[in-house]
Amino acid sequence: MNQMAESLFGSRWSTTSVAFVRFLSQTIAGLSVAILLICISGIVAYAQEQPPPPAGEGIPDQLKTYTVKNYTDWLKQYQDAKPDFKPGDTLTQKDIGKLRAFMPPGFYEMLNFPELRVEIAPPENLSPGQAYMDCTEKYSAQTKLGPEGELINYVCGQPFPLSQIRLEDPMAGVKEAWNYNWRPRAWGVRNLNAWVLVRPGGTHSPWEHTQPPTDWFVSTADQTEFAPTDIGHYFGGGGNVERVIEGIFQLFQYSHIAEFMDSPAKGTLPLPGANVIEFKEWDGFFSPFDIRGTAFVQIRYLDPHRADDSWAYLPVLRRVRRISTEVKSDSLLGTDFTLDDFWGFNARVLDWKWTFLGFKDVLGTIGIKYDFEHYYGPMGTIPDDWYRLRRTAMVLREPKYRHTYSAAIMFIDTQTGYCLYHFPFDKAKHLWKTNIWQYRFSEDAKRYARDNRGVRALDFNGVVATDVQNKHATIIPGYAGGHPVLTPADTDRLFDLSKLEQLHR
Repeated sequence: MNQMAESLFGSRWSTTSVAFVRFLSQTIAGLSVAILLICISGIVAYAQEQPPPPAGEGIPDQLKTYTVKNYTDWLKQYQDAKPDFKPGDTLTQKDIGKLRAFMPPGFYEMLNFPELRVEIAPPENLSPGQAYMDCTEKYSAQTKLGPEGELINYVCGQPFPLSQIRLEDPMAGVKEAWNYNWRPRAWGVRNLNAWVLVRPGGTHSPWEHTQPPTDWFVSTADQTEFAPTDIGHYFGGGGNVERVIEGIFQLFQYSHIAEFMDSPAKGTLPLPGANVIEFKEWDGFFSPFDIRGTAFVQIRYLDPHRADDSWAYLPVLRRVRRISTEVKSDSLLGTDFTLDDFWGFNARVLDWKWTFLGFKDVLGTIGIKYDFEHYYGPMGTIPDDWYRLRRTAMVLREPKYRHTYSAAIMFIDTQTGYCLYHFPFDKAKHLWKTNIWQYRFSEDAKRYARDNRGVRALDFNGVVATDVQNKHATIIPGYAGGHPVLTPADTDRLFDLSKLEQLHR
C-alpha cells in the first residue's frame, strides 16, 4: 500500500496517498467525481464608522461565527446605499469604511491590511452577444416553470426577465437559478488552470508554469494558447504555498445554443443524442508528474432529474472507469472546493431550494484589468485588480438532500448571469468558506485571445476559496482561455472516452 501511494504521489505525500488508495480500493465501484478530484489534488456590528478588526494572517477569527443572518442583516442595512467613491479612485486601508456597504460580509473583513488598494473601475457594458439577446427577446415570454420548478418551453437566451425576479414571488429564487444556469457563455469555454493550495504564515516563492502537451488537443482550433512561463510571479503577498496542480478545463454546450439557433439543428449540435444533453465537460491534469494523465469526462442532461454520467482515467488503475456523481459534496483533498462549487454552483437546480433575498450593488472583479490574474495580501488571496460596482441578485440556496453544506448564499451579476461571490455554510450553520470570482470579458482581452473577440462572453480568470473555519485557501487562476468553435467531429473526438487512456503517455 505504501509503495503504491509513493509511486502515485511521491514520498512527501505518502500519508495522504495511503488513505486515498485505501479508500479507492474499497469503493472503486462507486467513485464520484469529487472523489476523483481527491486523487487529483493530493454578532457583528456593521456601523459605517467602525472598521473591521485586523485581518492578521488574512482570516479574522470572527468569521467563524457568521450565519445567514449576518448577510440578511447586512442587506437590510445597506440595500439602498450609495457609494462614497467614484471610478478612478483607489481606496486604501484608511478608506476601508467606504467599502463596507459594497463588499459582502466574509470578504470585507479580509481587506484590513496596510497594503490594501482597491481600484474602482468605470462602468462597463458586459451585455451578451446579439444572438443571446435576440433569443431572450423572442422566447422568454413563453418560458414557464413546471410544478417542481422545472423549465417548460425554454428555447434559448435568458429564461426569465429581471422584472419577474420579485420578493413577493415565492418562485423568484428558482427563476434566478435558471437564469444563472443558462447564462451566456457562447457555445463553450476552455482554459488552462492551476490549483494553488495556500496556508497562512510565511512567504512563498513564485511557482513556474508548465506548458500542456500539444497532443492533448483534438485540433488546432481546440488548442489553448499557452500562457507565459512566469505566470507564477503574479502571485504576491504572504502565505505558504503547499502545492500547485495544473490542468486543462473544457466545457461545451450541446443544446439551447443561441449562436446556433439559425442552423439546421436549431440550437443543437448535429451529433447523435445532442438533443438530450445540456453540456459535456472535459478535465485533464498534466502537472505535477504524480497526477499527470488523470482526466475525466462529465455529461449533464437536460432532464433535471437525471443524474450526470461521468468517466475517469486514473493512472493508478490504467483504465477508464465509469464513476458515480451522486456524492458531489465531498471536499477535495487538500483543496477548499467541492464539485458543486464550480462557477459558484455546478449542481442540478431542482436539487436545491432557492430563495431570492433582494438586489444589491456590490464591488466585484468582473471585466478585470489583467489577462492573467494577480493576487496579494496577507495570504496572497486578494485579487489585485479592478473592482466594478455591479448590480447583483442575492439568493440563498438550501439542499433538498444530504449535503456537506447547510446553505449557501450567491451574488449573481444581473447582466451576465455569472456568480461574483459565493458563501457556503457548514452543518452548524456557520460560515464555512468565502469565494470570490474573477472574470475577463472577451472584448477586453489583450493577449492570448485568438477566439475571444466578438463573442461578448465572460471567461474564467480565477477564483479564491477561503476556508474560514480551518484557515486554508485554494486559488485557481484560469489563463490562456477562450470560447472556441469546434466542428461537430472535433467536439465528438474531444469527448471520446478512448482518448483518456492516451493522456498519461
